[in-house]
Amino acid sequence: MNAGPTFGTARSIETALVKLRGIRKARVDIDRQGEVSIEVLAVPERSEAALEKLVRDVATLLLPEKATVKTAVLMASRRGTADAPTPRRRLSSLITRRTQEQYSTQVILTSGGDVATGESECHPQHDPERSVAQAVIDGLYDVSDRPVDLQDVETVRLGNSTLAVVSLKFGDRRLLGAAEVRFDLADAIVRATLHALNRSISLAR
Repeated sequence: MNAGPTFGTARSIETALVKLRGIRKARVDIDRQGEVSIEVLAVPERSEAALEKLVRDVATLLLPEKATVKTAVLMASRRGTADAPTPRRRLSSLITRRTQEQYSTQVILTSGGDVATGESECHPQHDPERSVAQAVIDGLYDVSDRPVDLQDVETVRLGNSTLAVVSLKFGDRRLLGAAEVRFDLADAIVRATLHALNRSISLAR
């Protein structure tokens, strides 16, 4: 009986994919049933169909036989060719990973046909909530014309709800963003950071 795909296999596929021409980021997730989801961010050097076939070929080589695989290819527009009239971003994907030595966050932010990614890492005991917000700031670096500094991340009880509140400095301005914790805290922190930044970045351009 073949063993199911493991965390190590997922990381091996990610490492192999990002070495391929045109692929900038790769994320591989494996659920409890062993189903494998592969998402890649690519620049338009190859067609989406060609990239999807390439991703499946790599997965076939590294995964056990009969593994169920889902693939998604996100095409990143080249800088300055975004379809959207403003640089406002929406959260497309969020993944956090925690080990004994590292807490990492990766976000994919979209604006029309434009895709941006942000990443951040810290020690698990060194305020991982700030690391989540910092990943969003990293993703918005190219569309902001002034420095963005993270000041604070807090949770606040409001009635029966919990809010994630993020405080930032945008140039010489102080910004606050808030979002209700609906699913998990990391998701709310991302939305709160976008809430703080999106309108300010749009008006600054």
